Amino acid sequence: MRDFIRLKLLGQSSGFLRILVILEQVADTDAPVLICGETGTGKELTARAVHYSSARREKPFIPVNCGAIPDNLLESELFGHAEGAFTDAKHSRTGLIAEADGGTLFLDEIEALTPKGQVVLLRFLEDLSFRPVGQARLKQVNTRIVSAVNADLRMEAEAGRFRWDLLYRLAVISFTLPPLRERGDDKRLLAEHFLKECAGTYDRPLRPLEDDVYDLIDTYDWPGNIRELRNFIHSAVLMSSGPKVDLPASAIVGPLKERGNGKTTHPMDAPLSQAKAKVNADFERAYILRTLRKTSGNISHAAKASGKDRRSFGRLMKKHGIDARAMRGP
Repeated sequence: MRDFIRLKLLGQSSGFLRILVILEQVADTDAPVLICGETGTGKELTARAVHYSSARREKPFIPVNCGAIPDNLLESELFGHAEGAFTDAKHSRTGLIAEADGGTLFLDEIEALTPKGQVVLLRFLEDLSFRPVGQARLKQVNTRIVSAVNADLRMEAEAGRFRWDLLYRLAVISFTLPPLRERGDDKRLLAEHFLKECAGTYDRPLRPLEDDVYDLIDTYDWPGNIRELRNFIHSAVLMSSGPKVDLPASAIVGPLKERGNGKTTHPMDAPLSQAKAKVNADFERAYILRTLRKTSGNISHAAKASGKDRRSFGRLMKKHGIDARAMRGP
């Protein structure tokens, strides 16, 4: 197995390890790869891992944000242009595709391509040849195509918004990155990695997290995935000054959100009964987790500390899917 930790792909959950197995299988091929996943799940980091674990690692990795290039500049950006090819072309320019020759071209937010952009890309993918704007001679490149998408491209194709023939060319190998809420203890592992990152970035001593912060990390849904967790840890480190990293008020805003219908909303936007139930459930789960940790997973002691009998406390644990064994020492 390649050293994916060196490439900053961190995790031990079953869903994440399945992704590492796929990356191991595709690293030494040149087949196009389509990486699917929610915002913040690490699609560009994964694309870089595909590149830097392959035989192309010494050649360029060129990222392209497909949603940031307007139609009238698309061919010039991708293929380059000759001097005088259009009004503002005072000098010739090498395109992004030529820069990726020998390496990897990473097409991010591929779903954002307009119909014209899809045709332009499809034509290039047929034989990896292109003609710079204003030039007559075709050029050929040897580049691997890795794409990323937030949307379901099959649904986009069925709705007529994305070309099926382009989808087939891009998705020779396709996989979906798991969202952070499905990665179990990876949330803690990543949080601790970001703690070390903060210590180096801001030249601060490495401090452990308070139990309250761990409780929140465990119970929050993280709709912004790894990117949101990273920002949260950075905020907590910068805004706390004690011997441990605590939970400052400014860092609570994100984790008070909940996920619903694909959007991130505040509980207060829901009807009173739903908002109250959500806040109560979140508090109840966080309270049980903290009490169990303080008692090293001893259910009887935790029940006593919370003013509950052991049976009632056990029912609450079952309700919230909490296993005390993970909190017991070796």
